[in-house]
Amino acid sequence: MRKEPTPYKERLIFNRYFYTFLPAQLHKHTNQLYLQNMDLPQDFRETLKTLLPDQVNDITGAMGRPPSYSIRINPKKWPIQKPELESVPWCPDAFYLKERPLFTMDPYFHAGAFYPQEASSMFLSHIIKQLKIADSPITALDLCAAPGGKTTLLSDALHSDSVLLANEVIKPRANILAENVVKWGRENVIVTQNDPSKLGGLQHIFDLIVVDAPCSGEGMFRKDPESIAEWSTDNVNLCSARQRRILSDIWPALAPGGHLIYSTCTYNQAENEENIQWLMDQQDAGYVEIIIPKEWQIETFDNYPYPMYRFFPHLIKGEGFSIGIVRKKDGKKDPLKIQSKKTLLYQASATQKAMAEEWIETSSPYFFLHNNTLKVIPEKARSLLDYLYRNYNVVLGGFEIAEKGKKDWYPLHGLAMHCMMKKQAFPNILLNHQEAIEYLSRGNLPNTTQRPQGWSLVSFNNIPLGWVKVLPNRLNNYYPKNWRIKMELKPDSEMTLWHEN
Repeated sequence: MRKEPTPYKERLIFNRYFYTFLPAQLHKHTNQLYLQNMDLPQDFRETLKTLLPDQVNDITGAMGRPPSYSIRINPKKWPIQKPELESVPWCPDAFYLKERPLFTMDPYFHAGAFYPQEASSMFLSHIIKQLKIADSPITALDLCAAPGGKTTLLSDALHSDSVLLANEVIKPRANILAENVVKWGRENVIVTQNDPSKLGGLQHIFDLIVVDAPCSGEGMFRKDPESIAEWSTDNVNLCSARQRRILSDIWPALAPGGHLIYSTCTYNQAENEENIQWLMDQQDAGYVEIIIPKEWQIETFDNYPYPMYRFFPHLIKGEGFSIGIVRKKDGKKDPLKIQSKKTLLYQASATQKAMAEEWIETSSPYFFLHNNTLKVIPEKARSLLDYLYRNYNVVLGGFEIAEKGKKDWYPLHGLAMHCMMKKQAFPNILLNHQEAIEYLSRGNLPNTTQRPQGWSLVSFNNIPLGWVKVLPNRLNNYYPKNWRIKMELKPDSEMTLWHEN
């Protein structure tokens, strides 16, 4: 879920690191300090009255209680046994946490074995299942994708041969998105940084578009109480106008018969039902309803001829969220011609391809060279990626496998993160928790054991973390500098989700 407060860039880094990484005790204490002084705007209370007039106090009361926390595990990386935690009902691989752990000190987090994601937003998984979108390969777009929760969910929920373009307009957030995509380990995801108006030029390319639009953030007041001071009816109207511009800009890229899933982390109808009504009035679209079990207590409202599905914190374990589905009516599909006689994706040689196939196991791959880097992308994504490289700002195009050195190829971090990497192809150094945190901090690891010199994989509980180069007296740490742990905290296995073997 996304919100776009006024001092957005100034608070971006604070929100990411504070809410994701700090210890549960400090996070909870700070939240309580805010909530004790929560003064909800009267206009916001009036908005709630138009939705659930008899439950306003229940909603605001829930905002004053500690939030729930949830994760979604990576089924291709998490150990065989799923965690013994309460399941999120609408997402089969998601679980509620009993308390907030310190994700920074959890090697599973850095390895992409799980992703901390708000439970309400995982409802996207149920929609994909209900619409049977995963029955066949498609090309999909996650338009406002950072930091990557819905992108990584889609990479699991869609057909395994689908192609997913994840876009984020703001550069720092696009880099975070790319980091999370690499850690999740799927090669069928492309990351770009472009305005929706630019991507709208990809006429009829996408069978599915997900728009988790920047919004006034009413549903996140509990987790981000500072945003309460920024809320106003004027800001709601500003957000609504921005959302309509985004929907209008991207609509041409949706193929006839394709679905657009629209969501916000806000309650008011100006940013939800009214925008869907506006889109249907402007475009050739119809609304789509899905079946939801009553016991999930997801609300809909009958003052519009179609529902948007609303999540309230006093009824479900999660934050405020709204989501709806429209379908572009059937018609002649006239997609943009993206194939070109010239290419920027130079096919790898037979030797390079054979080397890559010794390292990863993948179906229908296209191995190619780009800026001296050996990469892989599904064959189906080849033309689209080439077109994007020639016309758009690509942040992550193809899964990086290796780079050519002065004498030989050396493995890149993407290879270690790939879900289908052949771990037996490299020597594997197993680290305990303390050693894993030292490695993830780009610290020094002693070479106390006689090991063959050269590149070695380092793993925690047999889940790869990255690479080291074994030298006679030391291990050179090749964990990405920009991803390293910077917090000076003592590792505490009691605040993590794994159990050391």
